[in-house]
Amino acid sequence: MTEPGSQIAALQRHSEEQQRAFVLSHLRSYGPAFGHELASHCLTTNPAARVAELNAEGYRIETLRSYRRLPDGSDGWAMLYVLRVKCIKTGAEITAPVPFGAGPVLERWNS
Repeated sequence: MTEPGSQIAALQRHSEEQQRAFVLSHLRSYGPAFGHELASHCLTTNPAARVAELNAEGYRIETLRSYRRLPDGSDGWAMLYVLRVKCIKTGAEITAPVPFGAGPVLERWNS
């Protein structure tokens, strides 16, 4: 059992650069994720800020609003983050994770 506040201490140990890497890796591997999922799975204190920083680096991560049941049991708006990549062969926009056989893709194409 973890002591109270230990999760907050764990979040503070990771730099913003590490948090960005965790968020990008999660979106690459698992596809679209809600802000609270990125916060808990990627140990990031502010998913919206990390996504904004990744977008500034040239990645295309869309932020969509979704009305849904929140982790606390209430209904409300949640942010859904979607990583978009571009197929090199066809130029088609694909939502990550990239399907098997889709070919090579560009991740940084939103410059």
